[in-house]
Amino acid sequence: MVLPTGFTAALALLLAIPPRGADELASFEKRATVHVLENGWTFVIVERPGPPVLAWSTVVDAGAARDVAGKTGLAHMFEHMLMKGPTTVGSRDPDAEARAIGDEEEAGRALAQARRREPRPDPARLAALEARFRETQAAAARLTVPNEFVNRLRRLGADWRRLGAWTNFDRALFETSIPSDQVEAFARLESERFRSPSFREFHQERSVVREERRLEIEGQWRNRVLELVQGAVFRDHPYQHPQIGAADDIESLTRADAEAFFRSCYAPGNAVTAVVGDVRARELVPVLEREFGRIPARPRPAPLDSAERFVPAERRLALEGPWPLYFEGYVRPGVAHPDGAALAAIVDVLAGGLASRLHRALVVERKVAAWAQLSPTFPGRRASNLLLVMAAPLGRATMEQMERATREVMERLVNEDVSEEELTGFRNRARVQFLRGLDDDQDTATALAEHHFWLGDWRELFRAREREQRVSAADVRRVARELFQESRRVVIRVGPGQGRR
Repeated sequence: MVLPTGFTAALALLLAIPPRGADELASFEKRATVHVLENGWTFVIVERPGPPVLAWSTVVDAGAARDVAGKTGLAHMFEHMLMKGPTTVGSRDPDAEARAIGDEEEAGRALAQARRREPRPDPARLAALEARFRETQAAAARLTVPNEFVNRLRRLGADWRRLGAWTNFDRALFETSIPSDQVEAFARLESERFRSPSFREFHQERSVVREERRLEIEGQWRNRVLELVQGAVFRDHPYQHPQIGAADDIESLTRADAEAFFRSCYAPGNAVTAVVGDVRARELVPVLEREFGRIPARPRPAPLDSAERFVPAERRLALEGPWPLYFEGYVRPGVAHPDGAALAAIVDVLAGGLASRLHRALVVERKVAAWAQLSPTFPGRRASNLLLVMAAPLGRATMEQMERATREVMERLVNEDVSEEELTGFRNRARVQFLRGLDDDQDTATALAEHHFWLGDWRELFRAREREQRVSAADVRRVARELFQESRRVVIRVGPGQGRR
């Protein structure tokens, strides 16, 4: 592909500029304010003159790693519930709606108990319980104005493309982009849902989450395999449960479970919000004090024990599947580890494009794989996790050939220094990706919130980039020696007959 001349010149100029991480950090520090409310909620405010718009990203320590056995899926489920808004929005009569929701929950619990506890439930009794449940659902629905919370945000001008919530293992994320002159009205709405969530339409959302699991996990064989790999490897670890929840657990979740999760994980001190764009800290802080300061302080949940819990020996697993896949993973440290820059360089050298070592060795030269991919942090990045190679055998290639070819790639990183050309490519790609992220206020807000949440200081976003620009071949080789050890290796072979070996 031939790039336009202007684009080529601009890119060449950008790559010729020496690393300016420190300059970028200094520039942000002049415009950044960190404000912590008395209840513990932390705000990172970055004044960035431009269009009259601001990006708002909230990160909460309420990811799937907070789920517990028997109630998996709560983290994901509660993210759905918060999009319903507070009790004060979307209700025709808040007090009557609260009573109706309580009646619905009671009827749903009675129906679930009858289905679980009675091996052969009386058909007439079961029909009566189902009718009662449908009746209470309808009564609660009559008191609800559907989607009113989201519609109010949109009437304030919230950008529907960046309005939403996402949960992974490490955090729950809530993003919004709004006109800057609507920040007070938005802050009132946003603080209300974190102060007093409504929990309306709980059973309907539970069905939505169950359907998500059916489509995204049960209906996609590769995702099913990855969930099996995760469950086999991460035992007695924050990542031990399915991110979206187990099917039986989802179907048995109750509103009381969600309320308990909210009280535990959604304490104000467990949240970090970054606000970036057309904003003045001196004007915004009083608004935050007034609106978010109303939320009562609650104890934060105990820190997750993210210590590595892997037996120091190679683990080999075989899983049954309709077609063959090869996985090779290595236990790596979480996001706070000081060798993060060298690990990022290893990931880039292994899988940073079609010229990377994995693709070149397995697909182009050896021709043992139809494709080869790398997940740098599976299934999360905050705690210890796996650098996971995934590849599909090509033609009659055997698992032994796949393993041998993959192992040679890793051993080369251990035994030889990476080339200066590879390191320069890594530095340039990392810098372009970083600058591209800074160009978008919403991406910047989310990155700042996550780094402050994970590492205790938003500045680590910039310091990590500085460390990437300084990483050396010796650093990469040292970390490769520590990482690619047999005692840290997990090999998973998937395919017809594999599970019977």
